[in-house]
Amino acid sequence: MNLLGSVTGAGQSPFVRYAMGLFAPVMAAIGKFVGAPKYFENYLRGVAQSHSSWLRVHEKRLRLMARFKPVFDQYDVILMPATATTAFKHLHKPELPMRKLVINGEKRGYTELFMWIAPATVMGLPATSAPIGITAQGLPVNVQIVGAAFQDKTTLRFAELLASVMGGFVKPGGY
Repeated sequence: MNLLGSVTGAGQSPFVRYAMGLFAPVMAAIGKFVGAPKYFENYLRGVAQSHSSWLRVHEKRLRLMARFKPVFDQYDVILMPATATTAFKHLHKPELPMRKLVINGEKRGYTELFMWIAPATVMGLPATSAPIGITAQGLPVNVQIVGAAFQDKTTLRFAELLASVMGGFVKPGGY
């Protein structure tokens, strides 16, 4: 969330970045009471952080990447969930941090979906989402195909081969 904040906050004015940074400890204290996403204060800190703070977080990312790299000596791709739920109607309101989805009967923060793509994103690995089936309600279920750095064609080819076995994308009824 910190690194995501640093990227998305880059387009904000210095005043807005500063204000978001000041709000981070407040959000850490009251976030769960106002329905804010888990770890949202880390996002806010990322928006406002100094370059030296960013370098420390980036160093952690580089160590994670180095530890994970040997996995691809043994495997061409890693299959992971793409999200915690099937497809859903896209939400445009309220603002992203306050959006909620019902997953397995429980209201969850929309931004919790980021955790499923975070490993590939934070390590800069290619990831392809591919259909693997349909729910009883006719909604698509996907798998995330993660590959080694710069092996985008590998994840795309795996998705292509998977489609030949699983049938590929089927448009849900009513769309």
